[in-house]
Amino acid sequence: GCSWEVGPWSNCSTVCGGGLQNRSVGCPSSDISDCSASAPASSQACYSTQSCTWTVGDWGSCSSQCGAGSRARSVECASGVDGDCDGLARPVQQESCYDTSACAWVPSDWGECSADCGPGLQV
Repeated sequence: GCSWEVGPWSNCSTVCGGGLQNRSVGCPSSDISDCSASAPASSQACYSTQSCTWTVGDWGSCSSQCGAGSRARSVECASGVDGDCDGLARPVQQESCYDTSACAWVPSDWGECSADCGPGLQV
């Protein structure tokens, strides 16, 4: 009987994460019953980290609405596996922030008058 003819595997269908590779598989006589056994696989799973990059989410709100605080965002490798982005500088995931949106003056009670009799000063 004939032997199966197989072509080379294609590049992985993705450049970051899991994908597929394909190849041509055929029987030289064009009649698959002439080839012995079952046909070899024409596709297989592959995994590439060739062009993985970090993806970052939007910054969250500041942890303080009056003064210094911190804010965070999501940072992950495009493949979902952080190790696939090894060798690339990881973007900052948390940073300091300063917000005054909820700041307000809080008056205290008046103190004693500086004079017992006549004009004085009260603070």
